[in-house]
Amino acid sequence: MPRALDPQIIAFPAPLTKGAFVILPGSDPDAKTPASPSAKTKVLRFQYNPESITRTRTGAWDVRKNQKADPSGKAGANKAEQNTLNSLRGGGLFAKAETIAMKIVFDATELILRTGGGESLQLGILPELGVLEGMALAEAPKDPDKATKPKKGADDPVKLNAIYPKELLLVLGERYFPVIVTSMTITEKRFSPDLVPLRAEVDMQMQILEATEVVGQPALFAAYKELVATRKTNAGKATIDGATVSEMVSGDGLAHKAIADALSPKPEAGGK
Repeated sequence: MPRALDPQIIAFPAPLTKGAFVILPGSDPDAKTPASPSAKTKVLRFQYNPESITRTRTGAWDVRKNQKADPSGKAGANKAEQNTLNSLRGGGLFAKAETIAMKIVFDATELILRTGGGESLQLGILPELGVLEGMALAEAPKDPDKATKPKKGADDPVKLNAIYPKELLLVLGERYFPVIVTSMTITEKRFSPDLVPLRAEVDMQMQILEATEVVGQPALFAAYKELVATRKTNAGKATIDGATVSEMVSGDGLAHKAIADALSPKPEAGGK
């Protein structure tokens, strides 16, 4: 029976909607067969709701020329300008995977007060930290030849080893994100007389595993499909399908007219 760190002495006006990490049964990369789908999962619930959750998606727009421009201007000023604009149209977006950052807090003070100390005081929040540390450490490959080696001439002499990150489901209310932990900072804030941590704040950064990364893993793929479907459903509630420009941009101000003109198709020169 997992121990409960849920606050009971401090009364909240409404029950907290808990987040959680669902640790999926990992498969051994060196094994011939993956882990059984019926293997048990582990769940670490948040003790408190995070104060903030930061989700970031970054990318770089790579402009490429798909036509040759005519810088001589022989075709006329307007034609040359249009030619240059046409030559710069098109490009590619190189995007990084979406990341999620947040701070979670674990505190064993109330548990110690309720139980009168004993084992709770001896353990503090070490069990919760142990789960988090296991998520971040992942597993080293069994084959030492798979360890990555520093490049020749590298200034950093530290040898980096390839690891297989643990795949998780981050649960935030009704949302489920397939993720791996990419960064974790644990700040221990309060201790017992034996220097056992009783409270810790954990800053975490995770990377969302997207379609191409989870296609062969049923649980993660199902979570990702559900995430995309939920986002599309929610987005549909914020937009108006089939609205005309005049309906979307109402009013008589110059700004409204400028926007309406920009969104409306213009006839070509010569009446065509």
